[in-house]
Amino acid sequence: HLLDEQILVDTPEARGSLSQGMLSIGLDQAFLNGFALSDASVVISGIDERDQELVVDAKANGNLENLKKLLSLPKIDVLTDKDAVQLPQEGTLSGQVTLKLPLIKNLLFKDVHLAVEGNLYDVSWPLKDVGEVTSRAISYSWSNSTPLSFQGGMQLKNLPFDLRGRWTDEGGLDAQVLCADIPLSNLSYLFTDEILSSIFDAKTFCDIRLRKMSEGNLSILARLDLDDVRMGHIGRLLLGERVPKSLHFQGGNDDVIKNVELRTSKEPVSVFISSEEDMSLRIRATGLHSPYLDDGTLLVQHQSDQMIVLLEAMRLDVAKVIADDLVSSKDEKRSMVVKLRVNELDLPSGLNSLLSTELTILPLAGGKTVIAGQIAGDVNVSIDIREHDGSYKIVSDQGGEMLALLGMVEDARGGRLQLDMKAQQDDISGILRLDDVQITSMPIFMRLLSVASLQGVIDGMQGNGIRFSSVELPFSLAKQRIQISKGLAKGPSVGVTVYGSIVGGDNNKKLQLRGNLIPVYGMNSIVQQIPLVGDFITGGERQGIFSINYKLTGHTENPTVWVNPAATMLPGPIKRLFQRVE
Repeated sequence: HLLDEQILVDTPEARGSLSQGMLSIGLDQAFLNGFALSDASVVISGIDERDQELVVDAKANGNLENLKKLLSLPKIDVLTDKDAVQLPQEGTLSGQVTLKLPLIKNLLFKDVHLAVEGNLYDVSWPLKDVGEVTSRAISYSWSNSTPLSFQGGMQLKNLPFDLRGRWTDEGGLDAQVLCADIPLSNLSYLFTDEILSSIFDAKTFCDIRLRKMSEGNLSILARLDLDDVRMGHIGRLLLGERVPKSLHFQGGNDDVIKNVELRTSKEPVSVFISSEEDMSLRIRATGLHSPYLDDGTLLVQHQSDQMIVLLEAMRLDVAKVIADDLVSSKDEKRSMVVKLRVNELDLPSGLNSLLSTELTILPLAGGKTVIAGQIAGDVNVSIDIREHDGSYKIVSDQGGEMLALLGMVEDARGGRLQLDMKAQQDDISGILRLDDVQITSMPIFMRLLSVASLQGVIDGMQGNGIRFSSVELPFSLAKQRIQISKGLAKGPSVGVTVYGSIVGGDNNKKLQLRGNLIPVYGMNSIVQQIPLVGDFITGGERQGIFSINYKLTGHTENPTVWVNPAATMLPGPIKRLFQRVE
């Protein structure tokens, strides 16, 4: 019995010898507070003297629970209950034990020298908010005069790491975690993997330093070097030509906001990570810019079963995003919701940029995506995307307002807009349809009506506007060129056909358009519906008995307007002759 009978060495058999005041005892098998001892020797020196010393040297085998109990004994008291919880919960140990102590009354642990070294096997160490760390074997060395040191391999969520470190003299922790050639997307306990693979993936080489004072928080200094970087479509959108090189983090495990710096081949990106009261994780990245966006900020909120991604930017070039095929969501989780908040949304060539746009993007099963939100603060729009055939369907119950925002008219109200189109690389084709829209201001159309001497229609537009019951406009977009074929707008007071092209960017558009103006379209087009005779008199589909040929050329701000009054009221074959002569 040692330390007031708190430590008991028990053996069924011992062999000993006494020589020159030294008692040597050999133990083939013994037990010390639950530890199995083998090849043990016990030596008591100074038997014939006043001061005597006991030395025990043995191989010991046991489990972590026995060790915790031994170190927590009142006479030893080197392990508090709080410290015991932080140690691994499961595992067995094997090693060499050396114990030296004087044989005196009222023996204290400070009078004892204890040294152990060996291996821990099959260790299980649950860590809060991280997961369970396991290890097949960790080597260790400790004595009551030198801190515990350890080294070995471990696994966290099936990812391999190397661990080395020591407990400091002040009761703190100083450790290093290394990893090599691990895919970044697999580090799901550090990053939200639902979005990470869409940004970029890489081979990761990590060096993480962990330091903890006895009563302080755990401080973390981490560096993750990245190699063989593969950019995802969201990464190209957010970073452009910047290639990620390394990730750096410095802070504490209890920090409300953790700051991660992503260093790239050019400017770095700052990432802020915080845990909310509802246990959700928020990630905010700033300093985002690329050929697709200016001054962007990405906010990711990750809850148990859903991820919400908010992208804010001063400018987003949708035309280039579509052209470079960055709209695919096939790699994204279907539980992800993406929100866009953009001051200026650049559309394909020939269309005005949209201001103050807020959209929500919902990926659905089967390669479908639904986009809904508001443009210019109060114009509602919804977009259906089908990735398998590259088709888009845009719908708004404020069709006139959408026309004005797109720059197709100066002012319009009401009506339902439906835009069906397909995108294939740099080419976009489709058809625009509108029902029951009121055009209140369109300078080019006003000038055309004036040259055609249709004062009654002009008066209507200057009053409540001109109502078109339906508009149908087939088109194609490619390289700053809008091509229109067989366009038709019809209403009670006037009908218009149009075909041709609009070439150029936002501030330099040039027209090459022609078609027919059909006054009093509702009555005028009735003649066309008469079998045989109707086509002869009116000139065919989408024309009337009274119609005016026109042509618009030049800059959109001041186009040249031409009309052919000689073809105003002529039978169809002769009207077509005038068109060919013109």
